[in-house]
Amino acid sequence: MARERAHGPEYSLMSLQPTFLRISVVGLGLIGASAAGAWRQAGHLVTGWGPRLVTRDTTLARGFVDAAPASLAETVANSDVVVLAAPVLAIRQLLTDIAPHLSAGTVVTDVASTKASVEEWALGILPANVEWVGGHPMAGRETA
Repeated sequence: MARERAHGPEYSLMSLQPTFLRISVVGLGLIGASAAGAWRQAGHLVTGWGPRLVTRDTTLARGFVDAAPASLAETVANSDVVVLAAPVLAIRQLLTDIAPHLSAGTVVTDVASTKASVEEWALGILPANVEWVGGHPMAGRETA
C-alpha cells in the first residue's frame, strides 16, 4: 500500500512551473530600483514610476525596468503586485492615487521602515478587492 502524506498527494517542487508576475514599483530610489532590477532579472515584467523624468529614464536605460510610464495610473494598471518604495510621508497620497487603478486581486506592499500609519492608511484607502501586505526593506546602508 502506498503511503500518502497527511497534506495530500506528494509532488516534486521541481515540477512546478515558475510564476511570471507583472510587478509595478512606485519609487525608483536605491531600494525600489534595486528590487526592480532583481525582479526583472528573475524574469518578471517590471514597470517603474518615479515623480522625476530623469529617474524614470535612468532606470529604464540601465535595464532595471521594462517600462517607465509618466502616468502613475498606467504604471499600476493590470499589475499583479504593486510595491510602494517611496518615503513614508508620500505613501498616503500614493495609496489614494493608485487605488482607483488597481485590479481585483492585486497585492500591494511597501518597503517603509514604519508600519502603524502606513497600515492604517492602506486598510482605509485601498479597495476591498485588493490585498495589502505590509512590508519592510530589511536592508542596511548602501555602503554595507
